Amino acid sequence: MKILLADDMPMNVELTVKLLTRRGHNVVAVEDGQQAVEQFKSEPFDVILMDVQMPVVDGLQATRMIRKHEAEQPTPSHIPIIARTAN
Repeated sequence: MKILLADDMPMNVELTVKLLTRRGHNVVAVEDGQQAVEQFKSEPFDVILMDVQMPVVDGLQATRMIRKHEAEQPTPSHIPIIARTAN
């Protein structure tokens, strides 16, 4: 499975990437919501793991931007987006 991970906490990213790659998944990690939107537009993913609180664009706004982009496509998709938070 190809997974987009959006999280600004290096420790969370490291742990999540390690766990998912050990299970055979391909993980692309980005640090903020704007990068998540750009990465989503540039290549296909099976699922997005989205931190809620991130700099530049937060996870909720990034999710809205992704949903808007999906709706504007000739063949709209609806990728699963799973919200994450850790404080």
